[in-house]
Amino acid sequence: MPTVILLDSSLSMSRPLHGPNDVTSESRLSLAKMGLRTFLDYIVTNNRLEFTSLIIFSSLYEVKKPFTRDYPQLKQALIPIEVFDKTNMEIGLLGLSTVVLEEWGSGMPCQVILITDGRPGSGDGSLPSLLQSDTALLPLPFEHSLHIILLASPAELQESMPVYTKFTEANHGGTIHTIEGQPTIKNIQNIFHNVAEKCHAPFEVTLSCGNLNSRVQMFPPPNFELFDEDLHVLSDDFKLCGFLNSVDVSSPPTVSRHLVIPVGESKKGQADPDPASGTDSDSAGGGEDGRTPSLCVLLHGSIRVENMIAVVQVGPSWYGIIYSWADSKKKANLILALFEPGTESIPWLGRFDLLGPCSAFESNPYGEEGNQLSPFPVRPSDKRSYSSNPVVWVRSGSLQSDIQKCLRYARKLPDKMALFYKELNRIRRAAMAFGMKDLLQGLSEMLERECTLLPGTAHPDAALQLTHAARMITLSVNKEYSYIITPMSTNFILGT
Repeated sequence: MPTVILLDSSLSMSRPLHGPNDVTSESRLSLAKMGLRTFLDYIVTNNRLEFTSLIIFSSLYEVKKPFTRDYPQLKQALIPIEVFDKTNMEIGLLGLSTVVLEEWGSGMPCQVILITDGRPGSGDGSLPSLLQSDTALLPLPFEHSLHIILLASPAELQESMPVYTKFTEANHGGTIHTIEGQPTIKNIQNIFHNVAEKCHAPFEVTLSCGNLNSRVQMFPPPNFELFDEDLHVLSDDFKLCGFLNSVDVSSPPTVSRHLVIPVGESKKGQADPDPASGTDSDSAGGGEDGRTPSLCVLLHGSIRVENMIAVVQVGPSWYGIIYSWADSKKKANLILALFEPGTESIPWLGRFDLLGPCSAFESNPYGEEGNQLSPFPVRPSDKRSYSSNPVVWVRSGSLQSDIQKCLRYARKLPDKMALFYKELNRIRRAAMAFGMKDLLQGLSEMLERECTLLPGTAHPDAALQLTHAARMITLSVNKEYSYIITPMSTNFILGT
C-alpha cells in the first residue's frame, strides 16, 4: 500500500526530548528525522516498489515530496526541514486527504504515518478543537491504516494519551506508538523499525516445480481481510501443477494480482540490519545473485515464448495462475493472479483437481497435429434451467446487431410478421431489464422512418403493422416486464 508520512514541524518539535536521566539533547524533529531514515531503509530493503510521500505541517502544510519510489530523494528531503509555528492538526489532515485523494482516490488503501511530539495544541485547528467540531475530516475519507508515533516523555503522555485515543476512536481505527524505556536514539529508531515491519513486512513463499524451487516475494502482499483465515490459508509452498494455453484460460475473474519477484540468495541469508547502525541498505547484497540460477527466470522465459500460463496451487483447494505481462515492448513481469478459494472458481476450466497431463488420456484432447481443437470450455454436467440465449449488450456491436435484425424483419412484412414481433418483444424485455427506456423511444422512431421508406409496391399491411408497432413500443414503456406486443388485426389476407 502507498505510504504517506505526515510530519509535525511545529515549534514544539524543536524541544529536546528529556527522559528521567536526560540521556539525549537532540530536538524531537532531529530524532524524527533519524527514525524516518530507519523507516525508509527498511522499505528499501523489503518493499522498495511501494510509493511513499512526505508531508510536513504546522499552521500550513507542505508536500515536501510527492509519491515516489526514489528513496534517496526522500531521505534528502528530510535534511532541510525546519520548525515553523503552531500545531494545526486540522490543516495537516486536510493536506493529507487532499494529496491522497488526488493521487489515488478513496478506494486505494494507504498507510498513514503521523509523527508528532504528543502535544495536541490549543485553539482553532488543534486536536481537541477538531474532535469537538462536526468536521468531515474524521474519519479520513479514504481507506487507510493509521499509525501515530508520539515522541513524548512518560509525563507528557499522561496528558496527551487520552486525546489521541479519542482521535483514533473518531477515525474508526488507528495505532499509537510510544517510546519504550529511555528516550535514546536507539529506542526511537526501534519504534520506527517496528512500525515499518507492521506496514511493509514482505510476503515471501517458495515457488516449486518438481525438484526445482525458488524463494519469491509477492508484491503487494495479499490482503487477508478478503478471506476467512480459518477456512482459507495460503501455503508457504506454491506448487506449479501444470501449464495451459493462454487462449484456453482467456480472462478469468481474479481476487487479486501480484508481482512475483525472486529473492536473492544474499537477501535470504541476511539478517535484519541494526536500526541504529545508520547504514544504507542499498548496499546490501552483491553481484552474485545475477549469476545464480533462478526458477523464476526459467519459468518466465518459457511461458512467454510458448504463450502459456502456469497453474499454481497456493493452498488447500485454492489455485491461481502465473503468466507473463508486459507494460511495454522491452519490459515484462511475472504476475500471479489469485482466484476465489475453491476448485471450481473458473467454470470453463472445470475442477482444478481433475486437470491432468495430455499423456494421461487415451487420445490427445487437443486433437492430432494440425488440428486446432481444445477441450475447453468444459461443459457443465447439470442442465441449465433456461434454453434460450440471453441478451448480452456488453459491447455496442451486439446492440446494433439486434436492432438491425429487427429492422430487416420489418422490411419483409407481412411475410416475417411472427419473427418481427418476436424480435421486437425480445429487445423490449432486455431494454426494460437494463433500464434503457430511451432505447425503446429510439426504436419507435426507427420503425416510423421505415414506414415512410416503404416502396409503392409494398403490401398495405406492412405500413399498418409498422405504425402499430412504433406506437405500441412507445406505450409499453410504462407496462410491466412480461407485457407482449401482439400484431395488429387487419382484414388483409396474406398475398392479396
